[in-house]
Amino acid sequence: LLSDLPDQFSNLTTLTRLSLTDCQFQYIPNAVLKLTNLSYLSLSSNPIKVIPPEISRLTKLTEISFANTLVEVVPKDVLHLRDLK
Repeated sequence: LLSDLPDQFSNLTTLTRLSLTDCQFQYIPNAVLKLTNLSYLSLSSNPIKVIPPEISRLTKLTEISFANTLVEVVPKDVLHLRDLK
């Protein structure tokens, strides 16, 4: 199981779709928050409790999933993601 992603992961600057479902992440890896071309992100089925404000950097997101996580509150920063469906 993964606990984090290497910093080099953020070098995948053209990546548009990423599924990290059921990886047992307890938080969103910083490398993911630097992938500004993502349009789809799934972090479902991870024990994530908090969505950090840096999520608002991912302005091209049209789909995001936190299903089956421990997130109880969606931060206002997600509202800045205007292309979300």
